[in-house]
Amino acid sequence: MAKKTLLLHIGYPKCGSTSIQNFLFKNKDELISRGYGLLDQEMAFFSKNSTDQPPVNFLKNLRESDLASEKLTKNFESLSIQADKKNIHTIILSAENLSDARFPELFRPISELFTIKVVLYFRRHDDWFLAAWKQWFVKSGQSLKDYFMKYTKNKKLHIKNVLKKWIDLVGIENTSVNILKPEALHKGDLLEDFCHKSGIDFDGLERVSNANKSINYSLLECLSQTPFIFDGPHDNTLFELIENLPDAEQYGPKGSPLTIPQRQKIIDCHQEENEWLAEKFFQGQSFDNWMHPSQKPYTPLDEKEGQRLLNGLLLMKLLDK
Repeated sequence: MAKKTLLLHIGYPKCGSTSIQNFLFKNKDELISRGYGLLDQEMAFFSKNSTDQPPVNFLKNLRESDLASEKLTKNFESLSIQADKKNIHTIILSAENLSDARFPELFRPISELFTIKVVLYFRRHDDWFLAAWKQWFVKSGQSLKDYFMKYTKNKKLHIKNVLKKWIDLVGIENTSVNILKPEALHKGDLLEDFCHKSGIDFDGLERVSNANKSINYSLLECLSQTPFIFDGPHDNTLFELIENLPDAEQYGPKGSPLTIPQRQKIIDCHQEENEWLAEKFFQGQSFDNWMHPSQKPYTPLDEKEGQRLLNGLLLMKLLDK
């Protein structure tokens, strides 16, 4: 009997992971009717007790356990038995911390039970830099200039290091990697591309809107000067308030505050990684500019308007509490 498939979405941070997960959650019933079983926050098949959350905390706690490999293997042995009963041929696991380079070795025993396939998306690194600043460093009071200075001190091999370990486990033939550029994605769409890479028929599945939208960078700079209004690095309340404003579009990014030389410097930090990615996954592709920076005219938010908005948002947050 052929092995069942374990599809691992390696949710590299700030690379569309939440949008993909929301899509999977929304379509979990339809997917299971087609033989695809999605894992919930406890690394079990979805049930009435499940919440629409990936098993990030489960995996975090597992990784810190002295018996991590044994526990993970036991979990998937149980899932394999349940999959037979539910007529599931493919188990889907999506989690951001699978991008931790320590996980592939933990999954080595699982490769005896399943055919493991890996899907990973990444952003061009100068775009990723801005998304990371918004998500984590604005909340710690770090200005864009300070973050840029720290970021560009050393070369980066984050994606290469984790992918090499997954490839060593599953083989490059079972590893799908793509960059978040419309011309690189199937039909120019992330969700369509994910289904295409995963062997899932997109027809009949419901779309979801993009998650974690960008915000005007001058507004983010203001927020970085008042980090005390955040309740920690995972507090997105203010961002969500901005995204849900009736006139939210005017608070969008309106170009980038980075210059072309600054963008190029960020990309150069990843030169070895980019050359490796290009050789392994992008030879013969029809697009050839993914390693070269581009620039849109930058329109900062009016300082007084931005301050009024921040005052209002802070009051809304306090009232909500």
